[in-house]
Amino acid sequence: MNCKEFQELISAAVDLRLPDDGLAAFKDHSVRCSACRFEYEAEASTKLFVRSRTKRVRTPASLALQISEQIGREASAGHPSWIAELLGKPLVKPAIGFALAFVTVLLLLQDSMHVGPTTQAAFGSTDVILQSLMNHRSMLSGEMKPQFASSEPAQLAGFFSGITEYSVLLPRLKDCRLVGGVQNEFAGTKLAHIVYQHNNEIVYIYQTCWATVKRGEKLHLPDNVKDELLRSGWFSATQPDGRSIVLWTKGRTLCAAVARMSKEDLFACVMSGERGW
Repeated sequence: MNCKEFQELISAAVDLRLPDDGLAAFKDHSVRCSACRFEYEAEASTKLFVRSRTKRVRTPASLALQISEQIGREASAGHPSWIAELLGKPLVKPAIGFALAFVTVLLLLQDSMHVGPTTQAAFGSTDVILQSLMNHRSMLSGEMKPQFASSEPAQLAGFFSGITEYSVLLPRLKDCRLVGGVQNEFAGTKLAHIVYQHNNEIVYIYQTCWATVKRGEKLHLPDNVKDELLRSGWFSATQPDGRSIVLWTKGRTLCAAVARMSKEDLFACVMSGERGW
């Protein structure tokens, strides 16, 4: 897959509509090409931000009909609409994409300026999934490091003791070594971050108050993810860059585990910890 083919599939990848036969090539290219990976992440961040700040409103039937009739008239007359002509220009699409990403970053930074000490989570985004993915990336790059390093669950439990209104969970993950933890706040909400090592990979677990996320006050999840957690207590997905995320709830605690492994392997790893609590 080349860069042009990758960029044509970004929207489908963000919407999780890529077929299985195209997903592998998309993931491979995103790993090899940092420029394309940045473009994908910018579009994904933009969509998550818009979703967190807006509500879907059904287009009035009369307006949809007017638009459809206008497009039909222009097509039948052999004259493309001004929108089609504009988007057809070679530099317009990249310019629009860059402008949207730039505006989104400004808005996110503006939002984060008012919440006090925060994690490096997605520049102020309130989306738990995006925070988890960005924090995992920060762990990999070394920008985010454990405040308390220990392989002993009892010692790490003492580090988190009395900090949160929910129980900080320290599962014994199969074939994983506990590395340490981080505690901080986002918009006044206490967060816990647990780090494990699995072979040469980092398994990162984000934890927060499930009740807060259900209310959507300071942190939120996409409706389909929250609905699945309420129904089954679990949610898992594979990202186009090859990472997987597994979310689950236990009592008042919401956990999100991220690692560079298949979602099946990560789910099995998390489940081994569930049995070991």
